Amino acid sequence: MVIVKKHTATFFTYMVFIGFAMFCIGNSTIVANNEIDILAMADNLKQDERLTLNKWSVIAREKTLIKSEQDFNKKVSDMSKLFPAFNWKVEQTEHGLKATAVLRHVEKSQQESIQILSALTKNGSASYIIYEVKGEKWDEGSTELISKTFQTRIKDIFHGNPSIFSCISGKMDGTMEKVFSHEVRKLLDLFHAQEVESLKEDRFYSVSAHTPMFRQYLTKENLNLQIALRTDGLSGKTTFVVGTPIIPFEY
Repeated sequence: MVIVKKHTATFFTYMVFIGFAMFCIGNSTIVANNEIDILAMADNLKQDERLTLNKWSVIAREKTLIKSEQDFNKKVSDMSKLFPAFNWKVEQTEHGLKATAVLRHVEKSQQESIQILSALTKNGSASYIIYEVKGEKWDEGSTELISKTFQTRIKDIFHGNPSIFSCISGKMDGTMEKVFSHEVRKLLDLFHAQEVESLKEDRFYSVSAHTPMFRQYLTKENLNLQIALRTDGLSGKTTFVVGTPIIPFEY
């Protein structure tokens, strides 16, 4: 089971550890040249008029060769020259060296970030570059950022085919009773997906599935779609999260 979840007082948390998932997927992922998964995901979700799309995120990741602190510093220097508009920060963490660069588009409620991570040990090193775009709402500006800026950035940042993780969250009309009996199946049908495994509680439902719509897969069961639903007990409002191949961050 790849789903890990926990609850908070006011909202629900649906977490998959991105590092583990990325290692599982590795570098065999192929990036589609003509369509990004999140664009197809949004189009499918918008077919259901009861769904309101809000927060979204697309993460690209690729392994890179960094054998020393000098290599790390050179990589950061080269990247900061390539992206001078980003706000760069370098730090030493308990896991190794980390460089973070952020560019906020405040007027559009969007953000781009680049991370260079390197864990240097006596037995070798594990180094990755991660590029993320995210927004607080899904609109035409989101489509433009992903289809233009994101596509350009990944060509500049990565040398091969990075692994791509896409996720959208939002609100759904209806109560949890309706979700359990109807809405999960409707969401799966939007993606022509078949359920592989699920986790169900009183006000929480999550499912991992396979769909032919997306080309990335996780584990031998070919999981490439995750859906999570939760209803607030007081308001009765239902929140959904959809991700491919997994939901790669915490809500």
